[in-house]
Amino acid sequence: MAHWFHRNPFKATAAQTFDVRKISMKSDFSKIIGDLRNARSSLLSLFNDPLASMEKMDEVSGDYFSLIQGFPKISKFKSTCKTGEIKMRLNNNIDLLIVVKFYNSNSMLLNGAWKTSNSWFDFVNMGVNVALWYSKHSAKLATKPELKMEDAKEIHSCLKKAAGIFKEFKDNHATKLSNPPEKCSDLDPNVLECYIMCCQAEAQEVTIARAVEKKHKDSLIAALSNETSKYFQQADHQLHSHDQNIVGKWRKYLQLKQKFYKAYAMCYYGSALLSEEKCGDSIRCLKESFQALTETSALCKEYIATKGAGSTIQPHQHAFYINFQKELDRKLKKSESENGFIYHHKVPPVAPNMTLQATHGLVEPTPYTVPVISSNWNKQVYSGFNITK
Repeated sequence: MAHWFHRNPFKATAAQTFDVRKISMKSDFSKIIGDLRNARSSLLSLFNDPLASMEKMDEVSGDYFSLIQGFPKISKFKSTCKTGEIKMRLNNNIDLLIVVKFYNSNSMLLNGAWKTSNSWFDFVNMGVNVALWYSKHSAKLATKPELKMEDAKEIHSCLKKAAGIFKEFKDNHATKLSNPPEKCSDLDPNVLECYIMCCQAEAQEVTIARAVEKKHKDSLIAALSNETSKYFQQADHQLHSHDQNIVGKWRKYLQLKQKFYKAYAMCYYGSALLSEEKCGDSIRCLKESFQALTETSALCKEYIATKGAGSTIQPHQHAFYINFQKELDRKLKKSESENGFIYHHKVPPVAPNMTLQATHGLVEPTPYTVPVISSNWNKQVYSGFNITK
């Protein structure tokens, strides 16, 4: 499945030194800031390694998430000139914005636009990047010339986990930002929902490929393909009102995948109908599949010609696509031959409605829980800085 998944780029971000020398009073505060600096640096480095292990990404991202959440816990305080003691109120309402600023771009904006904001903003943006890494990790694994069962399972797990991370940050963290996200930005709820639906659909692609390889029933493959087509359609719908100069390329990918799996569904539904001796209906479904595949090929060319962010793939030149063309041709010739020799059914002008319902293989996001704030953030640590400096 190499070159089968379109991928948007990571969100670019500036390196962060966490220079707090002006406000740091005690070594405890300086030490945790050093840990935070190292955790963020390690996470950025790991983004450049799509073949790192999932366990390593869990560990490194977990370290950063648990440490960065300590920043918003730093609140306003009063200090006495006589003793220099600091009274803290750990009420989760202020941060070190005046000392540390974070810069993050949007993955689909090609003009290199940057946004600067506070630690919570960076926390959410890095969460999106972690989800993007899992999706890129799955795509990289899929480029292997020969996929083993373990590879397919990991690709499947990665895509479900990516969907879960996108969902967690969409539902529980992006909503807490002080300013609403701009349309087409990575934190736009419609964009995040599109990522969720896309990851679910791509995970089901893996399930379908596995079902075909193991020669499962045509009816099961048809039902799964139909649901996958709907997922891609729902993902595309999330972006229909957005600036097409920004999201147009991504939408073309979603549309070609939607149409491809519609063709896949009609092909295997037609094959299932033949096994039920409904040869006329079978032929009509298979011809509808050919039409959908022709439309897919046109969308593939439109996708390649569309400018926009992300990788440019050529799915119509991929073995998975070409093999399906051959299989569809074989199934249609078989149905027409059977009808000519045995059934002599009239081919209806319209394909029957697909009544199959997938009961197995449907994908849900793997629930993701952000690590809790590191226990290293304590009252003693918070008392180790003086913002009045």
